[in-house]
Amino acid sequence: MSRLFLAICFFISTNSLVAQDSLYQIWKDDANHDTVRFKAMKSFIWTNYLFSKPDTAFILANEQLVYADYRNNLKWQADAYNTMGVTWYYRSEFDSALVYYDKALVCIQRSGLYKNAAGLINNIAMIEMNRGNFSVAMEKYNQALLLEELKGNKLAVANCILNIGIIFYYQQDYDHARENYLKAQQQYLELGNEASEANALNNLGVLETDSKNYQKAIEYHQKALTIRQKNNDQLGIGASITNIGTAYSEMGDYDQALNYFFDALEHAKGMNDLTTESTIKYNISKIYLEQNRLSESLTQAQESYEIAKSVGAIKEQEQTARILHTIYKKQGDYKKSLEMHEIYMLLNDSISSDENKNAVIRQEYKAEYEKMVVTDSLKSVEEKKLKDAELQTERAENKRRSQFSIFLIIGLATAIVFGIIIYKRLRITREQKAIIEEQKITVTHAFDQLEEKNKEILDSITYAKRIQSAILPSKKLFSESLPNSFVLYKPKDIVAGDFYWLQTRENKDENIILFAAADCTGHGVPGALVSVVCNNALNRSVREFGLADPGKILDRTREIVIHEFEKSDENVKDGMDISLCALSIQSLTLTWAGANNPLWILRSETGVLEEIRADKQPIGKFADAKPFTTHHISLSKGDTIYIFTDGYQDQFGGDKGKKFKASALRDLITETGKRPINEQHETIQSAFENWRGGLEQIDDVCIIGVKI
Repeated sequence: MSRLFLAICFFISTNSLVAQDSLYQIWKDDANHDTVRFKAMKSFIWTNYLFSKPDTAFILANEQLVYADYRNNLKWQADAYNTMGVTWYYRSEFDSALVYYDKALVCIQRSGLYKNAAGLINNIAMIEMNRGNFSVAMEKYNQALLLEELKGNKLAVANCILNIGIIFYYQQDYDHARENYLKAQQQYLELGNEASEANALNNLGVLETDSKNYQKAIEYHQKALTIRQKNNDQLGIGASITNIGTAYSEMGDYDQALNYFFDALEHAKGMNDLTTESTIKYNISKIYLEQNRLSESLTQAQESYEIAKSVGAIKEQEQTARILHTIYKKQGDYKKSLEMHEIYMLLNDSISSDENKNAVIRQEYKAEYEKMVVTDSLKSVEEKKLKDAELQTERAENKRRSQFSIFLIIGLATAIVFGIIIYKRLRITREQKAIIEEQKITVTHAFDQLEEKNKEILDSITYAKRIQSAILPSKKLFSESLPNSFVLYKPKDIVAGDFYWLQTRENKDENIILFAAADCTGHGVPGALVSVVCNNALNRSVREFGLADPGKILDRTREIVIHEFEKSDENVKDGMDISLCALSIQSLTLTWAGANNPLWILRSETGVLEEIRADKQPIGKFADAKPFTTHHISLSKGDTIYIFTDGYQDQFGGDKGKKFKASALRDLITETGKRPINEQHETIQSAFENWRGGLEQIDDVCIIGVKI
């Protein structure tokens, strides 16, 4: 059975306060009340950008966060963090999404507005469900459902019911899934919420496909598609197209199915939705396998598996591993077939284990129990209020009857009491003053300790920078070895995961200059630690093993890095991407090898920027590792060599807060490449800062240019 797209509901209201084109103006007008401004910004982001342009949505949410922080408004800080988390979710960056969801939860806890946590809990559950952690997801959804029922939020309650149905679907409990879908659809219909009704129709269509009622499934999906096209729901449109294609595929109408799948694939690429792209490629691979087009089927399945693995989508990895097992078996490659079968069984066990199913059932019972406890608690509170009211009435009546007879006594007692109160108040005031002074001293001491600790940490990292700088080639060595060159090196933090490297070797009658730009896993302190290991591995490959061929250097470096990390009890998968050159000035020849990072050469005669692609594998553990390829290139006087990491092209900036991208870097280098090398350095650096503007630098940057 091909994987179909289920509709999952976020907890958010995007009803506009006014027309969409004026929402941003409301936000920018500081004459408006803060609440009005925040609501306008929230609606502006979610309606216009979140699902179609998540990069821009992130920038706008950050603008909201800055103002909320300035106003010390924890509620809207939490809202901004939640929006930022959703932008990462829709880019399939689940770890990054969880970071921002956790920040939002901290704000809610500090504010004490615990009922507002329901939406965040729901969003966290969505990530756990994507990862196959169904028992955790069920627990989170039931928590959100309970909070929303107490608040009387009917739309949010319906969303929870739909999402719980999805977990039952993944557990192949179709009766409970259908029950939840129909219940949610009815509630959406009563609320007049068309977009959510389309989600329920979509999921019912998925169930009908699983039940082999294909025409009925297509009817459901066509109804959902019509609603989504009406509302310009781009993500929903892509899911509906894919699901219709899946229904045709299950019917055996492969031509019709492929038409829908390729349409959906272009849609997913346009949305940069990697998880969806992985699933569609799996569906195409399955059809090609049915048609015995093994080579085409293998290509689609391999691409699907790598994409799913890169975003941590467990379900997509499981289904693609299964089809890869079948393809390899049909091709007679039994070793790879066995490997993929073992991967499939491991992933399948983690998703469908009896323990996981039982945990889901336990969460249902737990949710019902918690609901009963809360209901009983509310009932007890009401009864206590009633009894307290009756007691107060009785006391008031007794007081009225006896007040005349004890009037004089009360007057005397009042005078005595006031005297005692004044005396005690003076004593308490003195005690409180002493306590405040003591607390002030404690807080001051704690602040001083924190400041000292921060200084120690900063000093340590600064010293680490000195150590890292010591392993980098000196400016003097670089200028002597490559006099007509530049290095643009901009760490994101004090220390960096990127580094540049240079060694010289004598090979027969010529001097060989080896230089490289490398990008290690992570940035900051973790990236710097990995860079030390990788830099040392490069040095050993050249000095200890006497290698000068770039491909062989990278092969040996990979062996050393893997060996170093395997010494740990932890399963370390860190490594680096690199572009490595070996230049002979005498013969005007260049040999080069790359791990994920390419080589660019700007030819002086034609002005054309040539690109030599790298091997698509890192220096580190890799499932399908192969020897690195050494490329031999002839150079001419005036040619310029460029090697770089991905930090420059991935930087967000510009008017719309988008990535700079490799194409823009190509244009920039082509335009400035004819200038003197020092002017190129200044121009490329200035262009980066102008593009970034006031936004945070997101990664380390390293570019090396060498003019022949």
